[in-house]
Amino acid sequence: MNAVLCSAQFNYFPFYTVDSTEQIQLSQKCSERVFSSFLVPEDVSSAYKKQYKQQKEESRDYVKSLVKYTSMNDQLINSFVQSVFSKISAGNPDLKDYTIVLSDWPIMNAAYVGGHVIVFYVPLLSRMENESQVAAVLCHELAHGQLDHVQSGLKKLLAELYDKEFQKKMKKTMKEEFNVQEKINMLTMKFSFNTRFHSREFEKAADSLGYLFMLNSGYDAYQFESMLDVLKHIDEAPFKDSTDFLKFFTCSSDPVKTQQYKSTSIFSRSSEDKEKDEKLRDSLRTHPDCEKRKVFIKGLMASHLPGVARETDAALFKKIKWASTMETIMADFDYQYYDMSLLNSLLYLDYAKDNEFLKIMIALNVYKIYEATKNHELSDYISNYSDGNPARLNDLLYLLNSLRLSELKSLLECFYKLNVASFTNDEFTLAANYCFSKMEEDNKAEQWQNKYKSKYTNGRFISLLELDEKPGKKKKK
Repeated sequence: MNAVLCSAQFNYFPFYTVDSTEQIQLSQKCSERVFSSFLVPEDVSSAYKKQYKQQKEESRDYVKSLVKYTSMNDQLINSFVQSVFSKISAGNPDLKDYTIVLSDWPIMNAAYVGGHVIVFYVPLLSRMENESQVAAVLCHELAHGQLDHVQSGLKKLLAELYDKEFQKKMKKTMKEEFNVQEKINMLTMKFSFNTRFHSREFEKAADSLGYLFMLNSGYDAYQFESMLDVLKHIDEAPFKDSTDFLKFFTCSSDPVKTQQYKSTSIFSRSSEDKEKDEKLRDSLRTHPDCEKRKVFIKGLMASHLPGVARETDAALFKKIKWASTMETIMADFDYQYYDMSLLNSLLYLDYAKDNEFLKIMIALNVYKIYEATKNHELSDYISNYSDGNPARLNDLLYLLNSLRLSELKSLLECFYKLNVASFTNDEFTLAANYCFSKMEEDNKAEQWQNKYKSKYTNGRFISLLELDEKPGKKKKK
């Protein structure tokens, strides 16, 4: 599927705007709606009320920040998502009051956050297979909203937290002599507040109502089930086959010699262990219980057969999917997840071999990893090995951790020299040229800075080229 996508690629460079007026206005609107939707119960204890008000304020602040700093109002992807919602609401008039926010924050998800506000994250859009699956995700989140699961979830949590029997256990534990903190943690571990508050127990209800919304929308309701298949595998790499990362950095004049970097032997587990851990692995997925949800949806389909589906533009969706993929790679870089940005750039370049954006992103990511290694900060910017990681990510992490600084430098020198002649996008090329000169210490870095500043006073790479007055703080994982 992704090979087909890459064959349909187009020369897309991510959206960027200096004008944040729309984002600020949207963040204000959404945060106010979320805040107003939290109605403080009257017949509860003062401690309950205090906690409820605190969660109300934190939800408002979270949504305000999320929308202000991560929302996208481009004319391609955002317009597409809004058009899908318009078709859904046309068939379900009660849903017209909802606001759909497109966010580039790097998570494979969508979320109802209260106040008739839904956040759809671009990375999830990049993994959908067709327009009807996008509609299925929106219908599911709209159902969470109509069923008021944010309020229900918060009230349920607080009711359990301030239950008299639970409070007795807490008081008794506090009086004990040994392992008090550990016992308190065990008691309270299920009380994890967030801006959604609707747990797995609400998924069945949201799937049920969401499926009915899907039927009314005219979209292909059979895609509700296939959407769950996509979610089940969403934490995996976009390509199943193995990729030799070093082949992109091979220069005949100066080959990089490094040890075998495949990490599979380190993370291999016996089949018995894997079978024992299946439930745990499913619980740790971004979207758990997909198989159970599919069984339920199949039952709904049997009693509520999908009708003739509306026609959708498959060519347009491929364009949206490709653009969303490139936006995800850019967002990972912007939010300093250099390992993920580099991984996906390499994986997609294996299929889209002449893509300029992917080549430049590889150069920029390798430079940032080189810089982090040089400053002894690599662990701040790349992930840890984990059985929960896609195998390709573990391979890349093993490689990056095994390379010496001089080898990283050789990688970038090789890659830059092989590809710089094909770079045509002026802003991105200037950024790549600056990074290369900075690493080489060839006294040209200031020249590239001046060129960039003269053309892109408020460009997207101001911080990268160290032209901002207050450089962004280092990300803390």
